[in-house]
Amino acid sequence: MSFGSFRLLPFQRVLLEGDQPLKLGSRAFDILAALLERAGETIGKAELMARVWPDTVVEEANLRVHVAALRKVLRCGQQQRYIENVAGRGYCFIAPVQRRQAASLPAARAGWPITVSTLAGRGEALAQLEAQLQEHRLVSLVGAGGAGKTALALAAAHALANRLPFCFADLSTVTTPGRLVPAVALALGLGVQPLPAVLQHLRERSLLLILDNCEHVIDSAAAFAEQALQHAPQLRILATSREALRAADEWVHRLPGLQLPPRTITTAHDALRWPAVALFAERAGAVRNGFVLRDEDVAPLLQLCSALDGLPLALELAAARVDLFSVQEMAARLDERFQLLNRGRRTAPPRQQSLLASLDWSYRTLTAAEQRVLQRLSLWRSPFDMPMACAAMQGAGLSAGAIEDAIVSLSARSLLYTCKGGDTLVCGLPDTVALYGRQQLAMDEAQAQAAHAQYAQACITQLAQLEADWQCQPADVWRKRHAPMLPNVRSALAWCFGPQGDANAGMALLLASGLLWVEMLLLDEQRQWLEQALERVAQGADSDPLTEMKLCSALGNALFHLHGGDASAAAFARAFAIAEANGDLHQLALAFSGLCSGFVMAGDYAAALQLGERFQAGIRYAGSRDAQLVHDRVTAMSLHLSGDQRGAERLAQQVMHQRQSAQRRTRASAVHYDQYVAAGVVLARARWLQGYPEHAQQLADAAVARARHTGDRISECYALTAAAFPVAWWNGELAGAAAALRALAELNAERSHPYWNAWGERYEALLARQSPAAGPQHHSPRRGPQIETLLTLDGRYLDAETVGRVEAGQAGWCAPEVLRLQGDAALADGQTGAARRAGHLYRQALDLARSQGALAWELRCATSLSALWHREGSTEAACELLDGVLARFSEGFGTADLQAATQLLARMENAAVLRRARRRDTAA
Repeated sequence: MSFGSFRLLPFQRVLLEGDQPLKLGSRAFDILAALLERAGETIGKAELMARVWPDTVVEEANLRVHVAALRKVLRCGQQQRYIENVAGRGYCFIAPVQRRQAASLPAARAGWPITVSTLAGRGEALAQLEAQLQEHRLVSLVGAGGAGKTALALAAAHALANRLPFCFADLSTVTTPGRLVPAVALALGLGVQPLPAVLQHLRERSLLLILDNCEHVIDSAAAFAEQALQHAPQLRILATSREALRAADEWVHRLPGLQLPPRTITTAHDALRWPAVALFAERAGAVRNGFVLRDEDVAPLLQLCSALDGLPLALELAAARVDLFSVQEMAARLDERFQLLNRGRRTAPPRQQSLLASLDWSYRTLTAAEQRVLQRLSLWRSPFDMPMACAAMQGAGLSAGAIEDAIVSLSARSLLYTCKGGDTLVCGLPDTVALYGRQQLAMDEAQAQAAHAQYAQACITQLAQLEADWQCQPADVWRKRHAPMLPNVRSALAWCFGPQGDANAGMALLLASGLLWVEMLLLDEQRQWLEQALERVAQGADSDPLTEMKLCSALGNALFHLHGGDASAAAFARAFAIAEANGDLHQLALAFSGLCSGFVMAGDYAAALQLGERFQAGIRYAGSRDAQLVHDRVTAMSLHLSGDQRGAERLAQQVMHQRQSAQRRTRASAVHYDQYVAAGVVLARARWLQGYPEHAQQLADAAVARARHTGDRISECYALTAAAFPVAWWNGELAGAAAALRALAELNAERSHPYWNAWGERYEALLARQSPAAGPQHHSPRRGPQIETLLTLDGRYLDAETVGRVEAGQAGWCAPEVLRLQGDAALADGQTGAARRAGHLYRQALDLARSQGALAWELRCATSLSALWHREGSTEAACELLDGVLARFSEGFGTADLQAATQLLARMENAAVLRRARRRDTAA
């Protein structure tokens, strides 16, 4: 519509003087458009105010202010008058007005900007949309707020403009369904016209009509689209909305967020190849001159892009803040994103000027039931299925049918996504939508409390299948199915142990999720939650003794694998005492295995054996096969480390002879060792000491294979550190030892188990031939199996404390080797009487090894003693001793110790022959 030197473009909401746009407020623009539509007529003040402020009660003074501003822009005066005030009635536009018809619209449209933002990463979507518009008469471009639907729609329209003129109708300003048709008529240049006139206008025209922002008038938009397409055979409609129209013959094109780089991307060069990062960097460069994405920015930027769901609007809002915040600071403040991302373009529609406004726009279109469902589901931090959603909604006053309908509606509005989760379809809320929902929920404290309580209970229910699945599913399948629950468990625990939470529910949730923390190697995080729970128990929380017992047992396991046996002893002792007092045999077995394993790892083998006797007495008449297996497996290790290899072998064999399932991993262990793997470890070590190095290596490899097959990472750590590496090293197979170390490093890539990491670091230092002083010191116990095993691998690890333990009879299994190493040290010292002292120590070690049935130690002792006798001239006696020991071996002749002994024997025999020959020559 033109008047004087001015042109008004209603569909662009632009007032031009010549080719220059004029600054005009939105209220003043609406007043001018209304007056021009009915130029020459007097429009009442009440009617004008109802149109300009449809949902707000305002004073007449507001109208006068905006009319005055409009007159100022139009430079109304004595020479040129446009708007006349009709006293007591209203206002009238008195200048001549020319209206351009729709046929001339494409020329005006040629200057329309394709988009107000970049189309980065939308090339494929644009090509698909162009093809769909040529094939289908009604296409709905559906996506979340800020996905860039309007920009893409305009780009597609411009691409087709040479063949198909288009008209753009912005429905975002339409406040009631009844005003949709007049808005379309205005966009067509018809002025305010009823539906029949609009349909008549469209009947013979080939046109692409863009209906932008339909979600808040979705029913009216669907009805208009169907009627228009029926009456206008050459018409095509492209609708943009946050949900589909669900109209006849509609083709839905869903527009997701921009593609995000995988988390494995670490360099800026690689990250910038992905659309989400490229858009952020481009817009950040426009805001802050010289902005360059650095490699150190990549990780926080990926976190930021992911949290913003790759939405172009959100990314542009984030990029607009790089003048105040670094990428790292923005990523750290994601919980404050609604306050942070509030500075959009001044000329953008209000709903696009902040992230919060965009979500407010969608939220207002929901029914009360849909809003309630959104609030409750926002507590879920990972995808959920329909039964989980219904469980979380209990107490919300909605039927299962109403919940399902609300979820379908939220999905249609792009506020909820669906994806394949195993064999079922699961749903989830985008991260920003979920945060918005939680904030809405928090506004009603009573509702929030009820929702959080039900959410915690729903988590407990969801975890009920955890252990049953663990017994029968392969580990990778089990983790893939249940690991997504961890974010929900964390969130629920944070509320349970918070100021308004339910600590008892938190304890129940901790116990229900216990296996999840262990299998996901998150023991330190589990420890922190368990300590919080037990602190509540100590403060008098209303918990029963059995709950405390289970919490203590879980804490003992976490501490055992984090810091070793000493750290876990108190927790397991408390669990054992409660189980014993309550006659709970299953929990008693768990606590026994944990407490006894703690004693073992701390080097207190006598205490472990005493506890085993006490436990055996308690279960003697119980007839529990599982309890007996626990006793046999744990006591076998205690006997082995005490020096009783025959007893250890007998009990380990009893465990190994039990029927084994291909998948089932035995849970009857507080420290989560597979029974068969643990028994295999004991048997491998005992068989090596008894002089069967090849069989020992086979047993160690089988234990690792069993743990790996079942996916039991803790048991695999145990098998690698306690059997595979030391047996390979004892046998002189350094390549096998290195392979075991690599496997351990892969298992602990995230260094989740400090105790097992300490074994690995020590072994790494061994392979590098570092001295003990130069090796790692943290998490290295001064006594127990670790330091004792190390000294059998490298004599430089022998220290005064271990010598004292051997003299006190506290380290029986390695005592012969410790005595032998002391003899080596005495010889190396070279002081007077060194040979005599060394010989005494060698003989003492030899006698002890024989009494233990430790043929491997006996060979080492005999080798050292024979070498000493040979140097002293008693070669024949030395040969007789060493030959006698070697003759008792039936395998392992290629291993290091046997080869060294065989070579020494050959040298001594040659020397003896030469000596006898010289004596014969002398006698002759």
